[in-house]
Amino acid sequence: MALRPGCLSRMRVFAAGAALLCTLSTAAAAGEGYARLEGHGGPIKGLAVSPDGRHALSASFDTSLGLWSLPEGTHLRWLEGHEAGANAARFLGNGRALSVGDDFDLLLWEVESGRLLRRFEGHRGKVMGLAVSPDGDQVATAGWDGVIGLWTLADGDVRWLEGHTANVNDVVFSSDGSLLYSASYDGTIRRWALEDPAPLPVTLKKHGFGVNHLVL
Repeated sequence: MALRPGCLSRMRVFAAGAALLCTLSTAAAAGEGYARLEGHGGPIKGLAVSPDGRHALSASFDTSLGLWSLPEGTHLRWLEGHEAGANAARFLGNGRALSVGDDFDLLLWEVESGRLLRRFEGHRGKVMGLAVSPDGDQVATAGWDGVIGLWTLADGDVRWLEGHTANVNDVVFSSDGSLLYSASYDGTIRRWALEDPAPLPVTLKKHGFGVNHLVL
């Protein structure tokens, strides 16, 4: 059972797995090279940097998200809401962020206060990855239930994209938001035409092993 980071900080214990962020801006110019971000009580599963480069979110197996200021690496607050390990996070505009976890859920946050704004439920397995559409209106989630969730942030509506035969590990939108790419343990990279009301996947590549991450 993972200890919450609040308990760890009171005990002044810093577990292995703390995030190391290399910053090549002010810290590098000062000759420091990097900042060490410490405090999580479990392995770091994902990191996100805000578009302005001033903040980072760390998603941890200890169920928490850590908010940090950059480049100095000062810890600002914990975002608590996941009921199991947090796997990935993304910043949105207007002071908001998203995260997914082993609790099968997608969470929407108010970053400044750390307040949980909304919980999106529906997956039947761990959610390992997420991607935000270029216009910021939709979020795609990669589930270990073998399906992709395509969520509308404004109202919480979801479309399920089915076609993979094993866990889905990662998703990424095209630059215009019309296409979605997905990677799976079934060894395939697939493409989905989102303008189709019932998109069918096109297999772009089939590997002999599972595909864990995508970069477009």
